[in-house]
Amino acid sequence: MSLLLAAAILAHADPATFTLPSLEAPVAVSFDDRGMPVIAASDQRDAAAALGFVHARDRLFQMDLMRRAAAGELAALVGPAVVDRDLAERPRGFRRIAGEVLAGLPEDARAILVAYAEGANAAVATMRTPPEYAMLGWPPAPWRAEDSILVALAMHSMLLQAADRELAWGEWRACLGEPMFEFLVSETSRFDALLVEPEVPEPRPPIPGADDFSLRAEASRETDPDAAPDALLASRESRDSRDLSASPDPAAILVPGSNAFAVSGARTADGRAILANDPHLRLSMPPIWYRVAVERPGVELVGLSLPGVPAVLIGSNGRVAWGFTNLTGDLEDWIVVEVDPRNPGRYLIEGGSEPFGELVERIEVRGAKPQELRVRTTRWGPVAAVDRLGRTLVLRTILDDPSGTNLDVLELEEAGGVEEALAILARWRGAPQNALVADADGRIGWTVTGFLPDRAGADGRTPRTLAAGTDAPWSGPLDESLRPRVIDPPSGFLFSANARSLPLGESRRLGSHWAPPTRASRIRALLEARLAAGPVDEEALLAIQLDAAVAALEPWRRVVLAAVPEGAGGELGALREIAATWSGTADESERGPVILGAVRSAVSQALLRAILRRAAESCGIEVSDDEIRAFRAASDEPWLRLLEEEPPHLLPRGSSSWREFVLARLATVATRPELRLAEGPDACPTWGERNAASIRHPISLAMPFLAKGYDVPAHPQAGHPDAVRVAAPTFGASARLVVSPSREEDAILQTPGGQSGDPTNPRYRDLHESWRAGTIEPLLPGAAVERIELRPAG
Repeated sequence: MSLLLAAAILAHADPATFTLPSLEAPVAVSFDDRGMPVIAASDQRDAAAALGFVHARDRLFQMDLMRRAAAGELAALVGPAVVDRDLAERPRGFRRIAGEVLAGLPEDARAILVAYAEGANAAVATMRTPPEYAMLGWPPAPWRAEDSILVALAMHSMLLQAADRELAWGEWRACLGEPMFEFLVSETSRFDALLVEPEVPEPRPPIPGADDFSLRAEASRETDPDAAPDALLASRESRDSRDLSASPDPAAILVPGSNAFAVSGARTADGRAILANDPHLRLSMPPIWYRVAVERPGVELVGLSLPGVPAVLIGSNGRVAWGFTNLTGDLEDWIVVEVDPRNPGRYLIEGGSEPFGELVERIEVRGAKPQELRVRTTRWGPVAAVDRLGRTLVLRTILDDPSGTNLDVLELEEAGGVEEALAILARWRGAPQNALVADADGRIGWTVTGFLPDRAGADGRTPRTLAAGTDAPWSGPLDESLRPRVIDPPSGFLFSANARSLPLGESRRLGSHWAPPTRASRIRALLEARLAAGPVDEEALLAIQLDAAVAALEPWRRVVLAAVPEGAGGELGALREIAATWSGTADESERGPVILGAVRSAVSQALLRAILRRAAESCGIEVSDDEIRAFRAASDEPWLRLLEEEPPHLLPRGSSSWREFVLARLATVATRPELRLAEGPDACPTWGERNAASIRHPISLAMPFLAKGYDVPAHPQAGHPDAVRVAAPTFGASARLVVSPSREEDAILQTPGGQSGDPTNPRYRDLHESWRAGTIEPLLPGAAVERIELRPAG
């Protein structure tokens, strides 16, 4: 990594100089022609100050939005359009929690945040104010040390994703009955690909028998009075429940995920271990990550930083490389608050009742009057919802306690090998992640980071009343001996794609909301095939990241071919021809993903609608289509099993056979005007057209006339939410990194957009084309074209 130092001294002009009074020594910062900085500092604190300076110089508005989003303070800057978001976020108390986290940090970690804030404020004091502030008529507020905690909390909160699903599951569990509920939410799938294989085959939940649940029998009006009171008829708060079949944007129901895989030195030509990581997040301008390299005595870092946080969160220090995928574990629980039947202003506790408290917050709104927020509070937290069952609910997450967040990830900067890195990652607190590491000795490892709640056997999948004598939905952290870890597996590779990685007995300690395993299964298959052909290198792993095969749609192709006879004419014939000739990929020119995605959605939504409406009948309630779409099965597995096994009692009413049911759904797809199948298969829109990127800046969302300057022009793109190459119009790979520690000169890093947050800067979009096309872009910086120097006072 000596190239980093070389890049720092190649500028010919004298550097611009800026004063940061608290620096211990001068800091040199150089920028290559892509705007990637190389920070050369004498210690970690000075490096943090310089990182704060360059982050604010290039991404101040992005930093500001993230801290305000976490604190519920966006409306003060943006105006009435985001008041509802502030009303939802403010009760979480992240501003208070950030202050408590900061106060509880070790002195050296706190000093790093203070130095970072000083660097950011020094940049703001000397730079031209970003144009977004002039448009909004509001100056940037000073950066404070706790603001970096707020940015971290914003990211961690985005990665927690159990709450909405558990709320919907809880509303339907009693009406479905346990056999049908367990069938719909099962964690097992035909595509399962585990890091740790079970000792015995894992059972699949049986299809419920006719005595347990039937769509053909007359609905019973008998209900459990505790499960279905009159309040079942109450409407619930709206949620994002858009149907993929009605929208070309699969990000409508996507949640943050990622791919990561590592190959040990035993499977490469020269003994190097290689790590690949592509985190999947909502895409916007500027992009979420900021490339950076840092040098200080004994440390050479390069990788991806998050503006607002003084750390290289994904990257390499020359001895160890690290990357992450979201665990998608169960890290949120709904607590049922039992209102005192004698006094609705009180709620029941062990031995009696106590009054609800009240949280009162003032929401400042730019250009409008402030709004007052009043929320009932309990000893467990603020009331967050009242569900269809009429239950008052509090949401608890691992981020509600200040001990759920720390900065131990900074210690990775000096990690010397796999064992040390995994130990650091086990101590890091935040949204739990699958962490993969590779070291310069050719070793690889995996563990799970973060606070892992111990529910002591309780079922956290749906809201529940706390047991007597308890004040939290979990007893504390899971015992460290149960934190999973794998080092140097015999296969020579590791992989993670947000799916379940462990056998059921172990995985259920961590949760049950795993991503569908199709990506993980495909990555494993590609690694096995590629390694069987010989040693791999960085470009071979990049090719896996760019793989656009969509195995999840193959069963739906079989559904179409079985239902529509060969030689059929009209729209159904065109639909069948597209399915039959599909290459199996989500390349831009393909039409198969358009058709099969619509078939998948139409059939699964029809089955879900029939099941939930039957469940609603059994409970004596009414239900809307929006409420039905809010319930998500764990995967396609229930629907595929029903179509394959054809249980007569679960055939939706109105159909005389399963084939008739499927054909009716296919007809609704085939006759959609936007698919143009009446004109033949070639008239159908291509996947590239339907999946065109829509990567926008927040300012253009509020002021659309600025889109041309601020947004990335829409373009076709390959990839699919179920492919290794995850791609949707507003969601996808926020970066693609492939790196071998100590061999960074061969490393690859692709990021969308560019380094600058200023749309008038040539570095605003200059990296985007290599990301879109998947072409090689180096991780290391190039020759310096700009240089600045930060100096201490005097």
